[in-house]
Amino acid sequence: MDSLALLEVGNLSPALIVVDRCAKAAGVRVVGVESADPVQCIKLLGSADAVKAAAEAGVALAKRMGAAAAWSVLAGPLPETLALAQQPPAFNPLAGRSHPLVSVRPTTS
Repeated sequence: MDSLALLEVGNLSPALIVVDRCAKAAGVRVVGVESADPVQCIKLLGSADAVKAAAEAGVALAKRMGAAAAWSVLAGPLPETLALAQQPPAFNPLAGRSHPLVSVRPTTS
């Protein structure tokens, strides 16, 4: 059964380097990276041991680069949780628009 690891890494550059490191870990698949400026959320799937090892290595790398980072693993999450984690973000700050299947509008100050 797959487990889901969630890594939060401060700033985009360290997050992209962490994603690359995690993607190269055996038995781990990157299922998404979401920007919640300034924190990036990296989502990994694989066995509990594989995602834990990849998450620990990724967070250690981010911290060596001076970025704030944390991780957690959901061992054997519900199918609904996995489906939710694999959906596209409701709002893409880079594109400046909502996903076409989700009716969410950004707030303006």
